[in-house]
Amino acid sequence: MPIREFQCRCGHRFETLVLPGEDESALTCPKCGGMSLERRMSVCSARVADGGGGTRSLGSACSTCSGGSCSTCK
Repeated sequence: MPIREFQCRCGHRFETLVLPGEDESALTCPKCGGMSLERRMSVCSARVADGGGGTRSLGSACSTCSGGSCSTCK
């Protein structure tokens, strides 16, 4: 199921589950109730087995974290 990220004109960013066939234009901002939303690009990461009993990250901005949010990534 696709979780989409949106930003409202009020500046609030939020994520929501958008089901297949659902009309995104009917979505509203949970903070202000506004309907002027812009779809944003979300960061994706995954953890997979590395074959040696550990895991490694895919899609991360660097090798020191799994979410692309450490001081090395910035």
